Order: sequence, then structure tokens, then C-alpha cells
Amino acid sequence: MIILQSRTSHLSAKRSAEDGHATGTAVIVTIITFTSIAALLTALRVYTRIKISKNAGIDDWLVIASVGISIGVTVTMSEQVQYGMGKHFSTLPTEDKIVMNKWFWASTWNYALGLGVVKLSILFQYLRFIPIRSYRVACYVLMVFNVGWTLFGFFACFFMCTPAYDFWRRPPGEGNCLDRMTIWYTMAGGNIFTDIVITILPIPPLSKLNFPRLQKIILMVVFGVGGITCIMSILRLPALYKISESLDPSWNNPTAAIWSSMELNTSIITCNIPTLKGLVSRLFPAMSFGDSYIRTRSNQIQPISFTNGSSSGGRTLRDSMHTEKARVAAQELELRIQQSRTPMLKESEFSPVPSTPTSPLSPDFDLVGNRRSRFAPVRRL
Repeated sequence: MIILQSRTSHLSAKRSAEDGHATGTAVIVTIITFTSIAALLTALRVYTRIKISKNAGIDDWLVIASVGISIGVTVTMSEQVQYGMGKHFSTLPTEDKIVMNKWFWASTWNYALGLGVVKLSILFQYLRFIPIRSYRVACYVLMVFNVGWTLFGFFACFFMCTPAYDFWRRPPGEGNCLDRMTIWYTMAGGNIFTDIVITILPIPPLSKLNFPRLQKIILMVVFGVGGITCIMSILRLPALYKISESLDPSWNNPTAAIWSSMELNTSIITCNIPTLKGLVSRLFPAMSFGDSYIRTRSNQIQPISFTNGSSSGGRTLRDSMHTEKARVAAQELELRIQQSRTPMLKESEFSPVPSTPTSPLSPDFDLVGNRRSRFAPVRRL
């Protein structure tokens, strides 16, 4: 009998590997790895904003909150593994089944809340540098939609069953419960929509910057990395379908859990990447190849900044849109800096021609009446 059970277990494990079934160990390794990376980048972001740029805003506090929720999701998934996720439901003790499903229920509404909070952080971050009114209005509209959609997902998952304990005491399809597949697929559709819009939204304003082409491309790529989250949302759908109607939730849930954790934490990771420019420039000056172009104009024109400004407005990309007047001011500043480095001429070298301060031929004016630069010498007639 023992030999038969051993052979059965071996064949079951072999079929699991062939079917690509994710084990509880795979869940633990994945969720801890991605959550740790998200938490580390968030810590670096907060350090950059507080110590380097000294302008932490609401977007920073929101991403901190999202990391806290992500840690909560990691805990709920770890507890599911502890009580049997990755094993066949029929092999689990009744008490373990109930406890595991309780943690499963908690992970669903934590996931919905965390994803909504990190998207709100991204939109507040956009307000730091998007100056165009129509795009700012679009940000606010998307914020309202995101908040509403997050609340819908949170309450739909929290009150999936009435009373709530039907979720962990009854199999899917029984009890006074909403249809899981309908709710989860509706939530996924809304999340994919917001992912696409959030990824596309900053590209037109960035394309209008008067920066070198390479720098603009890099900025677009940095923000376009958020599209990875959208891809993960789509790849998560098959696993979501499988678990929504499964009578063996502990066996079918690991893949969905892995994709859900990766989606949430990848959103946090991509949200943090653009804010680390100041830290990277300080640690690796050679990598800040675009800084010299911006810095020569920074005394008159504020460059695009993902670490400067405030989420409510302030000096943002609006000051970076190079008008003709701003370009002239920048060129004049550069000229004065160059002239200030030139050795001053002796007083004897200046023209002794007397004139009044308002005379067109005074040392302050050239022969055609144009005002001389402060450091330019007067030629002898």
C-alpha cells in the first residue's frame, strides 16, 4: 500500500511538472523577490526625494502605502501556502481548507486596493511635469475613474459573499455569492484599460520637449516600461479563469497568485524608476550624459524633472518649453559666463573718449548704438 501511494505521488508530481503547475515554493520565492525589489526601489525613491531633491509629495506617500499593501498581499499568499496552496484540495484537512480560503479572500481585496493606490501615485507623479492643460485634465479624469474602479474592486471582493464566511466555507457556485469569474474578469478589464491609458498619456508631452532626440527617446522608454504591467495583466487572465470556477482552488491558485503579485509589484517598480535620476546622477556622474545640455539652461529655464517640483504644480515642464525669449536669455547667460572667464583689460586699454552715460558713443554702447556686453572692451577709434 505504501509503495502504491509512493508511486502515485511520484506520477502526480511528474504530471504537475509536465502541466507547468506552480508549487507553493515557487509562489514564496516569486512573491518575496518581487516585493523586496519594489520595497528597495521605494526606499531609494524616498531617500532621493527627501535628501537630494528635498521635495517629497503626495505621489511618494501613495507609493509607500502601496508597498505596505503589497507586503500585506505577500503575507496573505504566504499563509495560503502554509495551509496548503499548491496541493490538491481533497488532500487537505477541513480546518486547513477554511483557513487557506480565508487568506485567499483577504488577498483578493488587498490586491485590488494596492493596484489602485500605485496607479494613483503614477498619475500624481505625471502632474509634476505635464504642463499642457488638456493632459492635466485627462490626469484628473483618470484619477477619478481609478479611485471609483478601485473602490468597486475592493468592495466587490470584500463582499463577494453574503455573509462573507460563505467564501471560505462553501465551494464556488454555492451560497449567496457573486459570480467570481464575472467580477474578476471585469476588474481585470478595467485594470488593463487604465494600464494602457497611463502608459500612453505622458508620451505626447515628452515628445514636445526641446531636448536631444536620444534623451527624449530614453524618457519615453522609461515611462513606457509601465506597459509591462499591462502585459502581465493580460497574461494573468488564463490563470484567473482557471481559479474562478475551480473546485480544486488550492491546486489551481498558485499560478494566479504569482501573476497577481508580479503585476502589483511591477507597477510599483516601474513607478519608482523615473524618480531615481537624481540618485543615479550623483552616484554615477558619467551616466548623466544629458545633464550638460539641460544644466546650461537651468539658470533661466527649468528642465524636465521627475524629482523636482511638486505634485500640485510649481515649476515643472511648463518652464521647460523653450520659447524664443527663453532661448535668447539662455544664450545671453552662456555668453556672460564665457566673458567672465576672460581676463579683464587694464584701464589704459579702454578708450579715453569722454561721453555722457546716455551717449550712443559712450563706453556702454557700440558705434551703432547697441548696448555693449558688461565685460566687452571698447575699441579705440
